[in-house]
Amino acid sequence: MSHADQKSAVIVGAGIAGLMAARRLSRAGWRVTVIDKGRGLGGRMANRRMGEACLDHGAQFFTIRDPRFSGYVSKWVTNGQATVWYEREASAPDSPPERHYVGLPAMTAIGKQLAEGLNPVLGRRVTGLAFNGERWTVADDVGSTCEGRWVVLTAPVPQSLDLIDRNRVELPASDRTQLNRIDYEKCIAVMVALSGPSGLPAPGLLRLDKAEPLALIADNQRKGVSPVPAVTLHSGPRFAESHFDAPDHEQIAVLLKAAEPFLRSPAAQTQAHRWGFAKPVQVHPEDHYNCPEIRLALAGDGFGGGRVEGAALSGLAAADSILAHEETLPQSIHEPRSI
Repeated sequence: MSHADQKSAVIVGAGIAGLMAARRLSRAGWRVTVIDKGRGLGGRMANRRMGEACLDHGAQFFTIRDPRFSGYVSKWVTNGQATVWYEREASAPDSPPERHYVGLPAMTAIGKQLAEGLNPVLGRRVTGLAFNGERWTVADDVGSTCEGRWVVLTAPVPQSLDLIDRNRVELPASDRTQLNRIDYEKCIAVMVALSGPSGLPAPGLLRLDKAEPLALIADNQRKGVSPVPAVTLHSGPRFAESHFDAPDHEQIAVLLKAAEPFLRSPAAQTQAHRWGFAKPVQVHPEDHYNCPEIRLALAGDGFGGGRVEGAALSGLAAADSILAHEETLPQSIHEPRSI
């Protein structure tokens, strides 16, 4: 490999974990290739337009509990890419209120900001992984390939493990046992453009105690995301599990009926979206996974927990562990440090 190729990585997934890892490596002078099967950036920080309505239909907000994440959020707020939606009183005495942030003009703004300068490849599903002892070759479903010294997989862990298995990549047995334990719950999201205001009380977020079949209603207009009345409905996990393969109209009918008592205006237009890996319910004990013998890392909310912040910090941790590992290699293989 050339000296330049000694600092190269392929990141599979353009959610916040993958983009944070890619940005950290890129800023350290690495050549980074980001690939994602989706057409948009941000993973579950997702948004969809429906006529005049604009709806966040994945993650509805993010919070800060770790000072490492605080610096990023402060920059996004300063640059107009995020704002505070509402504050909630802290559970611990003498603690400041917990701020709930949203992306502007939608949650996807965060992914777009992180992707600046990275030129991610979108709409390509990774199908092939091959390691020859020196570098990885990564193939996608349109026949293109790219190479890197490291590979970082940031899709939901069951999907990453499926890709690993299909390409006969061997992991240490004890590592694989821990990775197999990571588990997620499903969620069905229904996007609803309303004929008038939702009528939800401030701040426009309603969490339901029983959580089945409906767990959450979020008012996208109150958030500042949609110019017209529109709400997002999130199902509970049991309903999602039992109705995941049901036709859209059946999912919509059940969740809309459950939401009607809380909404002032009827639905004008609806769409449904299935999240097969909405939230980890069993996470890895570490904040990422690294197998330096084959230069493979995994990151995401299956390690950092089911929050935007956790996924972001998992991506950073994966990148930092890669950089730390490479720093221990003989200096002769490294390019000179830039000033």
